Amino acid sequence: MTMEHNSVQHQVAYVLFRELDRNLFRLRIDASRTRIPGGSYYVPDLFVAPRALEQTKRGQPETLETYSEPLPLVVEIWSRLTGECDVDSKLPQYRTRGDLEIWRIHPYEKNVTVWRRQPDGSYAESFHTSGHIEPPSLPGLRVTLSELFETDESPARSHPTSLGPYASNRSSHDCGDRRVAPTVARAMIAATRPGFEEVW
Repeated sequence: MTMEHNSVQHQVAYVLFRELDRNLFRLRIDASRTRIPGGSYYVPDLFVAPRALEQTKRGQPETLETYSEPLPLVVEIWSRLTGECDVDSKLPQYRTRGDLEIWRIHPYEKNVTVWRRQPDGSYAESFHTSGHIEPPSLPGLRVTLSELFETDESPARSHPTSLGPYASNRSSHDCGDRRVAPTVARAMIAATRPGFEEVW
């Protein structure tokens, strides 16, 4: 992923780790899985799980940490490689799962789109470029948007939405069926080595 993607991911992790009550919640960063309908799964950039739920996953050395239950917060960060995948496939599936709050963070345009689950099961969408976000699903958490983005850079600039020659190397299963979308590096390798495939 790009430096901007990784920088925002690390900053979000820092803020959540600092602000969350570790007696109640646990943070996962680009590692654990969320199960989606049909038996496949996604690996969000970050998510928060209740500590009590995390405890039920312990003591299973032969099993990957996977969450079928709705989570208090799931975060995806926009990237050139997975931007369309996130919108078309991942974010709707998180809503189908019933996750309580979903964030899509754009590291270049410096904004956050929030989908918040309502009592009737629908989702209210809001768009944020400044101020604070306070998820009802995480009492006491108050995230200041300015903390999530670098402040010593030039203003947000236009960015390409395509990887050019590498875009065609995204396989059809990037957005599902037990695979994670390949990184730019793997896409570049695939462009020069026909038949290259990473098996999960």
